[in-house]
Amino acid sequence: MLATTPPEQLGNERWRASGVAINLAARLQEQANAGQVWLTRDVAIAAGERLETRTVGELQLKGLPAPTTAIEAVAWRQVLPIEQTDTASLIGRSDSLALLRENWDKA
Repeated sequence: MLATTPPEQLGNERWRASGVAINLAARLQEQANAGQVWLTRDVAIAAGERLETRTVGELQLKGLPAPTTAIEAVAWRQVLPIEQTDTASLIGRSDSLALLRENWDKA
């Protein structure tokens, strides 16, 4: 969730973000050492094979009701271009594959 504050209430700031995701990211950042990048399990799953990770452990972070699994991003992995990956599951779905390739190229 992202909430903005009206400009007249911010003073010199241009905007302010708040919400559970922002709080969670800030708390993980506080726990990580210099040079480390810590993620939640959901972010690590979204990154998929592109990211090598290491589970740090369960942390009870300030302001959050339940423990959070902290995961360290260790390194980027080389990912094959879509043309070199298995597309067998997309047989008969050339329109879907074309749209996927178009969006992949934009990313």
